[in-house]
Amino acid sequence: MPVVIAHGQPKSGSTFLFGAAVELRNMVDGDTIYQALKLALGEDANAFENEIDAALVKHLLARAGHKTLVIKTHGTLSGDVRALVEAGRVRAFTSFRDPRDACRSMLDAGVSDRAKGNQRFFASKTRVDELVRPIARQFAALQSWLDCPQVLAMPYYIIANDQDFAVRLLARHLGFGALASVVAAKMQARKTSVPEFHKGISDRFLKDFSLEEIGYLNKVMAAQVATYEAHAQRIMANLGHRMLYARLVAMREARLRELGLSHGHHAGAT
Repeated sequence: MPVVIAHGQPKSGSTFLFGAAVELRNMVDGDTIYQALKLALGEDANAFENEIDAALVKHLLARAGHKTLVIKTHGTLSGDVRALVEAGRVRAFTSFRDPRDACRSMLDAGVSDRAKGNQRFFASKTRVDELVRPIARQFAALQSWLDCPQVLAMPYYIIANDQDFAVRLLARHLGFGALASVVAAKMQARKTSVPEFHKGISDRFLKDFSLEEIGYLNKVMAAQVATYEAHAQRIMANLGHRMLYARLVAMREARLRELGLSHGHHAGAT
């Protein structure tokens, strides 16, 4: 597959999946993704694009040759690009996460960026209320990917708790199934070095946010939380992880009840 689009809701383990996809293509093609992108796009080529349009994808398809090119984005799946995915000319995957947990991770990234003098979006955010609108926009963009059946969708619950399965599933989706075991082992050994990836920790917001912050997010992000839960329950069941989802939701809801903050519309906890 010459072009792969790696989408992800910010702070949903998308860097981990992108890294696995890049490792797969590097092993097959024998060069690095950055070398390949420079040949296709020029010296200023970047593996990340805010938005990916059909013109860029068609240019990559024309220049890819026998190489596989992987581009990462947090943007929307446009109708024209979706048509290329549906036609099988492009492979795509996405990852998503409870918006409350994503909010916690974004604030952590802001602390890290400010300490490093990095001027990314996260550096300017210090409070949960500053992230409500950005996360709502991110969820709107995410929906366009989840609506496309040809896009592999991976909940953060799987990425955090079963990285081996996540990598194997991704490898098969991208047509690199024969390398799944090798790359899964490599990513497992390397996972501690993946930037901003809190390995194996689900629902960090429960212990890292105050009662007031959790209550606020439960209220103002109720629609996004409900959307997340509906998709996560369905996808994890389809992927054979129904029990993992039920266990994690039960643990989360038990903690919210202890705090007197259960939002009362969760799915799959029985």
